[in-house]
Amino acid sequence: MRYLIDEELIKKKAALPTTFQKGSSLYRLNNVFGLTGYGSASIKTTVRGSQNYRLFFEFDPKGYLVEWGCSCPASKKYKGLCKHTVAALLKLDERQKDDDSGPHSFLLSNSSKKMLMMSWKF
Repeated sequence: MRYLIDEELIKKKAALPTTFQKGSSLYRLNNVFGLTGYGSASIKTTVRGSQNYRLFFEFDPKGYLVEWGCSCPASKKYKGLCKHTVAALLKLDERQKDDDSGPHSFLLSNSSKKMLMMSWKF
């Protein structure tokens, strides 16, 4: 499944500008643990803040985020994304980008791509 998220969208949906900064810091400190269900419409993860917080994400079949939740008190207090949700979504975006450019993917010139595609024809 392709998730339709990126850093700009996450930044826009953050509760406050400082929320995005704090969430980015949690992400850079590697405080996001696991992405259970990665590749499916339902993802669960844990983010370490002042304590460990549980998060969930639900995506529709097209990859749009339709529901999310965090066990932290701020997620119930603010309308936008809390810092833990920001951190988790940044990690999800990173994972997706890694998959797009992982060991199974490589850069080829256009002529090399044509040669490779021709060799795949049976």
